[in-house]
Amino acid sequence: MRPTVLAGIVLFASLLISMGQKENTTRVIAHRGAWKNTGAPENSIASLQHAITLGCFGSEFDVHLSADSVPFILHDNTIQGIPIEKTNAAELKKIKLANGESLPTLEEYLLTGKSQNKTRLILEIKTSSISKERSLALTKKCVDLVTQIGAASCRFGCGRIRWFRLSF
Repeated sequence: MRPTVLAGIVLFASLLISMGQKENTTRVIAHRGAWKNTGAPENSIASLQHAITLGCFGSEFDVHLSADSVPFILHDNTIQGIPIEKTNAAELKKIKLANGESLPTLEEYLLTGKSQNKTRLILEIKTSSISKERSLALTKKCVDLVTQIGAASCRFGCGRIRWFRLSF
């Protein structure tokens, strides 16, 4: 079995196990970070920091793969009319969000999230419009980077990365 497929199965199984656990409290998850009414662009480092400051249980964010295989954080597959998948990382880093911050990479986002232990990160892998192989490559990059940075450290429930989501 391919390592990427195996990693996906393990992550999915972990999600199912965690969903089966009874929790008696309502949890707030910031969708694309806490950006509404804060002035921060969605899926920005600032929106993640707002979610942390607000004490959100989790902060969901979306990941796309650049043309040269660098994972970037953005909900849509384009920014300012520029397609993420067809643009290299150096060009994408030149793009400024409304608050002046650069389009964040997955590494930057994970490092920010890892610097605290209150808000979990909920990573959504956006599928490629180019090919299934690119979606699988992005999945592998995400798993590898989360592991390399140590964002999934300790037992599953207390790691900073809580769930992965990928749909084909």
